[in-house]
Amino acid sequence: MYVSALGISTGMFRLAPTTSIVRGYNQTFAFGFSITDHDEMIDVDLVNGEHKNFLVTIVFSSSEVTATFEAMDSVSITPTISDDQMQQRIAPNTTVELSGQGTVLVPRRLCTQYQYVCVVLHPGPGSTIKIREDSQDHINCIQTSAYINCAGKKRL
Repeated sequence: MYVSALGISTGMFRLAPTTSIVRGYNQTFAFGFSITDHDEMIDVDLVNGEHKNFLVTIVFSSSEVTATFEAMDSVSITPTISDDQMQQRIAPNTTVELSGQGTVLVPRRLCTQYQYVCVVLHPGPGSTIKIREDSQDHINCIQTSAYINCAGKKRL
C-alpha cells in the first residue's frame, strides 16, 4: 500500500546545538527531523529486513534545496540513521522524530557559499510510501550561519 503523495512531509530539521563545523576538516554532526503522515486513514507500514521506508540525504548548499535543485556549489551526504527508525510504522495523522549522524568536509574555498543545510527524504527500497518528487514536502532546510566556522581553527 502507498501513502498518498501529499501524505508525507518533513519538518523541524535541526543540527545539534553544539554543532560546529570547521572548514577544511572532516566533521561529524548530529541532527534530527520529523516526518508526518498527514493522511487520516492510511499509515506508513512497518517494514523489515533489507527494506527501508526512507532514504535520507543531507545537502549543504549555496541555496535552499528545491524539488528541481541544481546548485553548483553543494555537497550531499548519506547520514547514519538506525534501521529501527528507517523501517518504522507511522500511524495516520502522526509525527515521528528521526535522528542520526553525518560527516561532512566543507572545503575552505567554498565555505562561505554553504548557506543552507537541508534534509531530503525519499522512499527507500521496499518502502510503503510514495513521494511526489515535484513537491517540497519531503525537503526541509535551515541556514548554516550558526553551525559553520569559516575562520578555521585558532592556532595556539
